[in-house]
Amino acid sequence: MSTHPHRTATRVASILVAITIALVAAASAAHLTVNARDHETASLVPCTTTTLPVTVSGSPSGGNYTAVQISTIPPACNNLPVRVVVYGAVGAQLATGTGTTGTTGTATITTTSYNGTAVVGVAILIDTWGVHTTWTPPSALPSISCIALNNGRQEWKKHTCTVTITGTTLYPNSTPPGGDMMNFTFNVTTDGAHWRVTINFASAGFPWNPMWAGQYNNDTQKPGGYVCPSPITSLELEDNVAFWGSNVNIGQLGAPTWWSGQTICP
Repeated sequence: MSTHPHRTATRVASILVAITIALVAAASAAHLTVNARDHETASLVPCTTTTLPVTVSGSPSGGNYTAVQISTIPPACNNLPVRVVVYGAVGAQLATGTGTTGTTGTATITTTSYNGTAVVGVAILIDTWGVHTTWTPPSALPSISCIALNNGRQEWKKHTCTVTITGTTLYPNSTPPGGDMMNFTFNVTTDGAHWRVTINFASAGFPWNPMWAGQYNNDTQKPGGYVCPSPITSLELEDNVAFWGSNVNIGQLGAPTWWSGQTICP
């Protein structure tokens, strides 16, 4: 007896459907028997979502730095790799560096050389995750300190001395010889007979070391035997005629041609 082709196709289709349903049911049953303890869920997240402060690190050379400092790093970010990109105006890359976060909450990352005053911000990756940052530029002032002197111009340890910088003016690209020039005023308070101040231009915040220093009024003098370093990483001055302060000018390259005051260094 012959078999009708349509009926044969129907039977084949029915068999395939039955096999498919069986396979799905078997797979479902197998899935249901898997113990949940055999599965683990992984989730990748950054070690912090807080904003980290960044600033320059180390003493500048001609206004250039070779490191940045990252602060308030949380413990969750300890001992992780760091990559930094220092950038300037319109996102121009100024320097790059790599390092690790360490365990102290503060990390100093060595970079290629960059000018501290040209920086707009620093981009940071910690363990390949981007972290928000705030940038604090280097201070426009050097650090300054003073000691009281007796009438013999020796340190008078029983007496006190304080000094503050009260005003500054920056003259960019002073011509000639070019470079920046700064004028600043400092005031001294002491109960000694005289005073001596030390101006530290190599302090972490100041952007450059001067090559020249001068004053309009001859109210300060260099201590006896003092020789100006070149560049001027620090400068020592004493009162000359019992003035309790001074107005000092410094130049990144040298004295401008219009200068008509007293030269202190070199």
